[in-house]
Amino acid sequence: MALAASTACVLAQGTVNFQNFGPGVNSLIGDPTAAHTPIGGAGYSADLYWALGTVSDPTALQSAGFSTPFQAGAGAGYFLGGVLGIPGTLAAGGQLVTVQIRAWRVADGASWLAASTPQGAWHGEGNLFQVTLGGGTTPAPYFTASQAFNLTQNGVVPEPSTFALLGLAGGALLLFRRRK
Repeated sequence: MALAASTACVLAQGTVNFQNFGPGVNSLIGDPTAAHTPIGGAGYSADLYWALGTVSDPTALQSAGFSTPFQAGAGAGYFLGGVLGIPGTLAAGGQLVTVQIRAWRVADGASWLAASTPQGAWHGEGNLFQVTLGGGTTPAPYFTASQAFNLTQNGVVPEPSTFALLGLAGGALLLFRRRK
């Protein structure tokens, strides 16, 4: 009886194909500082944020706790987490959920949330979209509605040389204007 109950719980759990490359999916995640070079390797990670139903506010989403590393080499820009179950008893197969992919540089924090606030940390968020969870005999959905995005850096303060160049440019414009 216990085996039947545990099997029913596993089959009832909602599943997704947590990857940004696959059938109908090609949503590369990049680094904007290096000519949009794809991020790669175990130094970067992705997690799924989700909520039941249709949600338009990203702060209403919760982490699924997947923390999946990115591929290296030719697979850079992609993570291939495979079929994963959404944690929690409310997320059952056949239910509509809103999801968002969030990625970060692992050196900046152990999770996206930890890497989303420190100055200089790298993190990024994809678009919000809806999927119907797989489970039981229903296959796990691919994220065909996900879009490519780049990581951004928190609170980057320009270097003093940038301010100096801006000052020189402003002074040159004033001199040029006076001569006319």
